[in-house]
Amino acid sequence: MKPADVVLGIDLGGTEIKFSLFSLPSMELLKSWKKLTMDCGDAEAEPEFARTIRDEVYGIKKHQNYYLQKIGLAAPGLPDKNNQFIEFMPGRLHGLEKLQWSGFFDLGIDVKVVNDGQAALLAEIWKGAAVGSKNAVMMSIGTGVGGAIFSDGRLLKGQIGRAGHLGHVSIDYRGKQDICNTPGSIEDAVGQATLYERSYNRFSDFHSLSVGLKSGDPAAQLIWENMLTSLAANVVSIINIIDPEVFILGGGIVRSNETLVSELQPWINKFEWRPANHSVPIVKASLGPDAGSYGAAYSAINPSVL
Repeated sequence: MKPADVVLGIDLGGTEIKFSLFSLPSMELLKSWKKLTMDCGDAEAEPEFARTIRDEVYGIKKHQNYYLQKIGLAAPGLPDKNNQFIEFMPGRLHGLEKLQWSGFFDLGIDVKVVNDGQAALLAEIWKGAAVGSKNAVMMSIGTGVGGAIFSDGRLLKGQIGRAGHLGHVSIDYRGKQDICNTPGSIEDAVGQATLYERSYNRFSDFHSLSVGLKSGDPAAQLIWENMLTSLAANVVSIINIIDPEVFILGGGIVRSNETLVSELQPWINKFEWRPANHSVPIVKASLGPDAGSYGAAYSAINPSVL
């Protein structure tokens, strides 16, 4: 029996590494699995997470039923212009910066490397909430706020790959500077990392905020309404700049809250500019935690979108 041609998508996260294997050319999902990341915390020559990934790749390469043709890898940070490695990712995943994955695997297979937020958007365009879109925006809300932009059939990357960092857009010039020096950013206004501070030490995370909302706590309701208002103002501002066909909301906070999108919509209705009554659909991401590995695989077989 002839081995099946396959493409492997890899999503390197801070806690887990997710893998998805697809057949070629049908792109049918064959299997998905995950491993612990094991960020070693120092700049050793060969990081443990890289060895873990290499072991999995070699396992697929040696498998008698698979012929590994292409590899895509999603990771946090800014990829280089040719999507061969992560050029800038300070502070964590030590050893990731400048790691040349094609040479590291040494299999003669070109590895396409993409930002994890961009990979998630590509996945939604391929198999999720934005299938067929040529212009789409995705915002992911969790501990922080990330995002990506798909413009005229390609990822918008910009000069150094910074485009799409939607969390670091200012909605209050008087606010304090965030981790990227942006004053009053949307990340600080809606991300979980600042919830304890902006709730005056009332709510430590979104679970405790949800409990407060369900119990009718006025403080929880005020925090929630401020979040919705800030988010809606940011979303319509991005719509005015990008003019997308669809605006996707994803991330852990969106996945865990069934009503966020529906409760956001009245504020969108209030703020959105709608020439000729045209409105942009605000939709929930549909692929969840698998989006990164799916998008990585998609980038490997469709390099023209990069």
